[in-house]
Amino acid sequence: MDGIKFHRAVRAIQKYERLPFLFISAYDDEHTVKAVQDPKLEGFLKKGRPVKVIMEWIKYLTTPENDRPNMPPGK
Repeated sequence: MDGIKFHRAVRAIQKYERLPFLFISAYDDEHTVKAVQDPKLEGFLKKGRPVKVIMEWIKYLTTPENDRPNMPPGK
């Protein structure tokens, strides 16, 4: 099962329908980028990003939605 199918399977479980997702992939081709353009997906990073950027995303996604900045990291 690839990450996109995993994301759909997890979101289909009511208990996890609001679980934040951050995809980190070596692929950034048109198909992959289009496949992860799900409004329920919080983020997508290409592998090789600095650890600082990944940590900023983790902090953003673990902050309650009402307390998050309007824009995610790097946007």
